[in-house]
Amino acid sequence: GSGRGVQETEVKKGGPKNLRVFTDFDFTLTKRETEEGIKGDSCFKIVETKDIFGPDLSVGLGKARDKYIHIEKDNKIDKAVKEKHMLDWWKLTQDLVIEAKITKEKLRLAVSKSHLYLRYGTIELLQAIKEFQSKCYIVSAGLKGVVTESVYLLQQQQEIDFTGHIVYCMTPELYDSTNTIYSFEDPAITSMNKNMFCTHERYPDIAKGMNGIVMGDLIDDLKIVDALALGTVIKIGFLNGPCDTHKEMLKDYLDNFDIVIANDGNMIHIAQLVKFIAGVPLSKEYFLLGETAVEFAKYLIQCVI
Repeated sequence: GSGRGVQETEVKKGGPKNLRVFTDFDFTLTKRETEEGIKGDSCFKIVETKDIFGPDLSVGLGKARDKYIHIEKDNKIDKAVKEKHMLDWWKLTQDLVIEAKITKEKLRLAVSKSHLYLRYGTIELLQAIKEFQSKCYIVSAGLKGVVTESVYLLQQQQEIDFTGHIVYCMTPELYDSTNTIYSFEDPAITSMNKNMFCTHERYPDIAKGMNGIVMGDLIDDLKIVDALALGTVIKIGFLNGPCDTHKEMLKDYLDNFDIVIANDGNMIHIAQLVKFIAGVPLSKEYFLLGETAVEFAKYLIQCVI
């Protein structure tokens, strides 16, 4: 957006401790496809692993996704109709997961074997959030057990502890005495109602007037901060495809987000933004936006300085 430089300057004035980062998980923190062409898994795609959970769950979740995914991505469908469809999708998914009797042990195994890839630069982003005493709120309609296990594995691999700096705003699974999912907490969070879950009442550490960065791969992800009385908010969208074949989507994204990262790009730009807010001089990578710079710089880069 044309006001991006002004927004970043305003957020910088507030400093990092006055900043909160709000992000979706699937295909926002994670990649849709690797450079080698391997399709990335979503939270629910992970539990479609037949050799771990059996074929029935895989078939059921696949049919549900095929039925509802195009509705989720349609920005022109009536809001109330879309909300109902998304809730129906989540309820159907819950029933399938409960019926499959998924255990914590199997969930951990599935995550460790999955094609769930955090974007390059995610570690740097989380490190910056921790170093400068900010917080990251992961607001997702995915399986909480998958997300927490993914972050746990990342922490083990990198020997970093983000405890106290990552908040999971999700619908928790409920486990019985055998560590098997038997239900989910109500109400269910979907891609359409995230504004109901991220509130000052629920999270009193989000003070009114704080500044924010909100990230998502869907325009509806911007609703994450709708119920919060924030100061300046920088909106970052991930368009997970090439600009030349997603021209209509690109226009919609540019109309709604301040910054758009295309081509399944990385998080280096966002990590540098948090550092900039903390007073660290910007590196060249901020302007190059990593390895996909040439492809979309002509559309998206506006220098801050």
